[in-house]
Amino acid sequence: SVDIYYTVAVIREVVLFGEWVPFMRWVEIVKQVHFSRLCTHFAVGVRGILVRDCLLRVAACNSALSEGALYFAGESPPEDLATWHDADLPPRRRAFAFDRMRVLALNARIDFLAPDAQRCKIIVAVDLRLAIPRSLLDFFLKRLVGIFLVLWRRQARAVAANPDCEHRRAIDTDTEFYRDFLYPKFLDFVQARGWHLETKDEAGLPPASARD
Repeated sequence: SVDIYYTVAVIREVVLFGEWVPFMRWVEIVKQVHFSRLCTHFAVGVRGILVRDCLLRVAACNSALSEGALYFAGESPPEDLATWHDADLPPRRRAFAFDRMRVLALNARIDFLAPDAQRCKIIVAVDLRLAIPRSLLDFFLKRLVGIFLVLWRRQARAVAANPDCEHRRAIDTDTEFYRDFLYPKFLDFVQARGWHLETKDEAGLPPASARD
């Protein structure tokens, strides 16, 4: 019961992750290259107890028409790298209970099963720079990713139901991406699948429920 369009919109608006991801201290986009690649700087944790910031560069690949899927691949840039596509990368900062974690590898795939159903698979390897056993770290990471997927689904539903939320305002503002780039691809995909969409709403967006 989650529209494809808003599922993509929630994951696209990286700077709004703090709206729905718990313990997100901050998130900013260091550099975006076209619509498919970006480098982001974010921090998660509880101040004074444990906080980790992270640099993550991610590329997206649209394979919807051929495979019905959207792919993401990412990793933290090398620590000796000072710039990324001419943008300065924030240097590593260390303090009490604060350090930089590294994403060694991130691979994700979203399969679009129906107008209002998706399946997501995530494989991620993270170095939190903590002196804890790897088995314990993997145990917690698996559960954190599961929580992330539940919250992602819940936020996509909230965005679909609330035209006054921050994500909908971002959609209205970024017409170059949502109206001119994403929406035509969205229509091509659902038409290729033979799915029926109701009339668009006043903002030119898909209805809150894409299923007829």
